[in-house]
Amino acid sequence: AFSEINSSSLEMSAGSDQVLNAMFSLSELSIKLSSAAEKMKEGTHKVSTNIASVLELSQTANAAIEEISFGSNEILSAMINMQDNVQNLGDSTGSLSEEVDSFKTD
Repeated sequence: AFSEINSSSLEMSAGSDQVLNAMFSLSELSIKLSSAAEKMKEGTHKVSTNIASVLELSQTANAAIEEISFGSNEILSAMINMQDNVQNLGDSTGSLSEEVDSFKTD
């Protein structure tokens, strides 16, 4: 009976050692997992920050394109007005020339 108790005690001791080793392994794994989670959190923050920067750059580029478009329309409108004014000047010059010619005496 004592040998069985001794044998059982040895088995329990070995089992306890295995449980202790498993708990130690779990503790190490938990520390590694926590560290990896922190790195992922930092990486996610960097990605989020970069996405915000890209969004800001996109909005700035879009605003610049809108300004260029508006400016181009203004230039086009000014060119059309200038063309109309040149045409009117040509017409007025022709009329003035006719008026001046009517005062000439031969």
